[in-house]
Amino acid sequence: MTRLGRWLSPGVRFDESRATWMCRTCGYPWIAPAQARPEGRAAPPTAPPEFRCPECGSAVDPATRRGLRWSLPGVFTQWLMRAPSVPMLVAGLAAACGLFYARTVPIGLFGHELFSFAALGGLIILYAAGAVVAAILAARRGRLRDAARQRGWWFVPLAWAVATAIAFTPAPIEAGFLVHRGALDAFVATWKSGDIEALRAGGPAGGVYDRLGAGRMHVLFDGDRPMRPLDVCHGRLREAVPLAEHSDPKWDGLVIAIPGTGFLFELGGYVYLPDLPPGDMPPGTLSPLGDGWWQGMVWQD
Repeated sequence: MTRLGRWLSPGVRFDESRATWMCRTCGYPWIAPAQARPEGRAAPPTAPPEFRCPECGSAVDPATRRGLRWSLPGVFTQWLMRAPSVPMLVAGLAAACGLFYARTVPIGLFGHELFSFAALGGLIILYAAGAVVAAILAARRGRLRDAARQRGWWFVPLAWAVATAIAFTPAPIEAGFLVHRGALDAFVATWKSGDIEALRAGGPAGGVYDRLGAGRMHVLFDGDRPMRPLDVCHGRLREAVPLAEHSDPKWDGLVIAIPGTGFLFELGGYVYLPDLPPGDMPPGTLSPLGDGWWQGMVWQD
């Protein structure tokens, strides 16, 4: 076990020098704690002549160990009383990292998010079940407090919660924007140069299903020209902008879609509006990223 594993899950320590055979019914020890334990576990100590527990009167058979139990829990029982260790910690952090990755693009990668949430849910159920089993076993041995003191019971879920909370901050989308910034600036440079065919060359063969499928980022077109940002999501942004501003040059820009994002017939992406003041964007539409860039849903069918 690694040093971190020992720190998280040292287990419940039992004093083997005080171990003895006990009555299975009442727990009465057959050997006083001060006496030496028998050699190994091959044979229990001799039972009273009447072969009954002197405490509760339960029938015992030292030859077959019927009615007796060893005072120390078995290896598997001791393992069940351990707190979550490194494997559980790493599994939860991996699921949280998957959620972080799924949220690095506008409106998220739905499939990755669903898988990450399912993995986190399964780990939480496994953690809760393990905690209940450990509590029951430790309580039966009178070691509930010792079992609860293991750091893994609080550190592992806390680490999961912190990592998951980070995935719901702006950090993922900002990290994804930094990764894509070079390609996005290249689209803008091509657009400003007026080379429409070069912009079209990076797009899908045609049709909404090609846009939704796997592939690389591409500029959305409306016929023979790049789609205006006002026309994203079938004009959802246009409906939120006053009619008098529809022809304003500040709404001229570029719409770049990311295939595979969103749920079913949706696409997330980036919108470039270099002349739009941040305060002019209608609330609930696109979110600012800085330097004229915005992010959000750009296609919905």
